[in-house]
Amino acid sequence: MIPMLRKLHKWVGLLVGVQFLIWLASGLTMSLFDHHVVSGQMHRAPARTLPVWPAAELLSPREVLMSAKHPVESVEAYWLGSTPAYRLKGEEVTWLVSAKSGEALTVGPTIAAQLARADYTGSGTASAARLMIDPSLETRRHSGPIWRVDFNDTDATTVYVSGEDGRVLERRNNTWRWFDIAWMLHIMDYSGRQDFNNALVVTAAVAGLWMALSGIWLLCVSLRLQEFVPARWLPRKSICVLDETGKRIGIVEAHIGDTVFNALGRAGIQLPSNCGGGQSCGMCEIRACQRAPVATTSDAEHIPEQRLRRGHRLACGMVVQEDLEIAVGHGAALMTSRAATVERVTAVTPFLREIVLRPDHKASADFQPGCYVQLQIPRYKFGMAGLHRPDHHHEDWMALELPAVFRSKQPLRRAYSLAMPPVHADGCLTLLVRFSPGRRHAGHAPGKGSSYVYSLQPGDRVTFNGPFGEFALRRGHAEKIFIGGGAGMAPLRAMIHALLESGSNDPIQFWYGARTMREVPYADEFDSLARRHPNFRWHAVLSDEDGRDENRMRGMVHQVAHDESLQAHPAVRNCDFYVCGPPAMLQATRDMLQKLGAQRVAFDDFKI
Repeated sequence: MIPMLRKLHKWVGLLVGVQFLIWLASGLTMSLFDHHVVSGQMHRAPARTLPVWPAAELLSPREVLMSAKHPVESVEAYWLGSTPAYRLKGEEVTWLVSAKSGEALTVGPTIAAQLARADYTGSGTASAARLMIDPSLETRRHSGPIWRVDFNDTDATTVYVSGEDGRVLERRNNTWRWFDIAWMLHIMDYSGRQDFNNALVVTAAVAGLWMALSGIWLLCVSLRLQEFVPARWLPRKSICVLDETGKRIGIVEAHIGDTVFNALGRAGIQLPSNCGGGQSCGMCEIRACQRAPVATTSDAEHIPEQRLRRGHRLACGMVVQEDLEIAVGHGAALMTSRAATVERVTAVTPFLREIVLRPDHKASADFQPGCYVQLQIPRYKFGMAGLHRPDHHHEDWMALELPAVFRSKQPLRRAYSLAMPPVHADGCLTLLVRFSPGRRHAGHAPGKGSSYVYSLQPGDRVTFNGPFGEFALRRGHAEKIFIGGGAGMAPLRAMIHALLESGSNDPIQFWYGARTMREVPYADEFDSLARRHPNFRWHAVLSDEDGRDENRMRGMVHQVAHDESLQAHPAVRNCDFYVCGPPAMLQATRDMLQKLGAQRVAFDDFKI
């Protein structure tokens, strides 16, 4: 429940935050306008002194009421310009009669224009009066026929005169019109612009209240009493740490209320993590060897049901309440940090870079195709000059919106898959790193890990842990089908090389999606592999560019793979599928394979 509540809190907060900014901006905008100008008083004539009512020469109100053709609720003496009249108001209609003859008076275009000019003191010239039967947004508070008289001054003043009794109803100008737009945004009434209690503003208020309450709830559940108690006052418990074979790695002391992730980190056992223990990446999976605690919602979100039943949990959500015995994968890799030298940096596409690291000690057979290492990212700060950009992709980089300073205030760890088996790279580690800043106006900041890696030069020293991961080739001689995109090229390339270099004769297909051929890494290499190995076929699927031959196709990679091969495949259930790439592509491909009935699907989502 808590992860879902966090997601809802984040997205509702985004919507409420945007509306809050609109409220703030519209309120500030309205405060900048001069109320005297907005209300139309700037060109309004002063109220004139009415002449004495000549009662002796006129009909009495009683006589007027006696001759009225409709029921009258009220009657009042009224001057229509210089003409004395009575203003009669019924239940639904208002009309004027002459105070001299009792005959009905009508407000025509000539009288309306005269009344508008008498109310106006600006320098503009009045246009002919135009009759409006239905009210507009500028006269939304009034009903009945209305005469519109425009003046050609600099503020485009308009005077509205009632077609029933000649009253000046509204004085509008361009300043008021801009003010009215801000007013509309402020009260969220996008149609009538006058309802304070419309459904949208009520919804925004309820959402804001929900945000406050859910925020308080999330704060309460994230805080533990032990966090407010000095560590030396808390009881101590021990965590016995085993590797996957059951061999003891060590015993770690922890305080009650501590998380296993933090306790192991203080002891130098750095579990894989991209989120720093925030229960969002799912990489710090461990196994409780004795009584496993109740699985949290984060556990259920990131760990399959079968492993949950075997006691697998996320270390960042597992709270120490008693002595524990846990098993961690890749025990030696967790305990050992290794050093390497940057041997080569190659831009394989505009925003994918191959980084070749030569470890101080050659990588062993533990570095299997599909595994990843964690680079240790130190604190750093450098300017644009420190970012190594390839000259031959200069125009692509010019389209980026980059910060003036790149920095990371805290040490980080970032996971990168191997793009080539070390046994085929002279013991070196080949990483494929994507630099992913937003394009202009996209509003995304470059990643701290990729920014650091893109500053590396040959000869630089780096530290890493690993190997890690469970994305690996299955044993057997089934047909292998690889589908990927983006940085998902790295583990898939390593697997394909491992298969082909081992002499495998199993049929192998590789479908790789990109926008254009410029964004397809190693295209020439895969063309060469296809010519040398009859059992290997590969296809670049381009979303923004037409293909040139049968190996270059137009479309979305999962859909093209389905239409061109898998839909008619006679034995999809018996194939081994390996999928890796951006989240949307990965999910679409998994959904497609599920509909086809594929049973053996391995994927790596980079824990995004």
